[in-house]
Amino acid sequence: MRLILSGIFAIVLSRLFSFLRKGPWAVVGMTAALLGFVYLLDYARKGKDK
Repeated sequence: MRLILSGIFAIVLSRLFSFLRKGPWAVVGMTAALLGFVYLLDYARKGKDK
C-alpha cells in the first residue's frame, strides 16, 4: 500500500514540478525516496511510544 501511494505521489509531484523531462528514472528515484521517508517517520514514531 505504501509503495503504491509513494508511486502516485511521485508521479503527481513529477508532473507538478516537471521532472518528467529528466526521464522515468527520476520518478523511480523519487518513489524510493518517499518510501524511505515514510518508513523513517514510522520508525521514529514507534520509537517514541516505547
